[in-house]
Amino acid sequence: MTPTLISTTSLPTALIAAVFDQLAHIPPGHSLCPALLIAIARRIGCDDRTTPMLLVRMRAAAIAFCDPRWSIWVQIFKTSDDHQRRAFDAALLSVIAGLPLTDALRFDPDCFFDTLLGMALARGRG
Repeated sequence: MTPTLISTTSLPTALIAAVFDQLAHIPPGHSLCPALLIAIARRIGCDDRTTPMLLVRMRAAAIAFCDPRWSIWVQIFKTSDDHQRRAFDAALLSVIAGLPLTDALRFDPDCFFDTLLGMALARGRG
């Protein structure tokens, strides 16, 4: 496999949150094409170094959201109280921002869901 020229280091959780905030304003049915994601990255202040890193992490998240396990999380989220939703949101943003990527620039699915579960449970206490 050819090594990537894109840095796969962690990003600030705030950047991931800012992307999701921007995506929440996209009308249903609109495609999330690369040009749109690049425009969002620029809008939230990403530079030429950070933009590709952000796009790779958002792509990896989108792939994880296609995993059959994701639908279970959606159902749990819908039945959670406000405190649990905030804990879940914080955990999800942290996982997307910091979980290591594979050589294929994806999250390992088992690691993604195990880490999300552990963080959501830890943040949901108290």
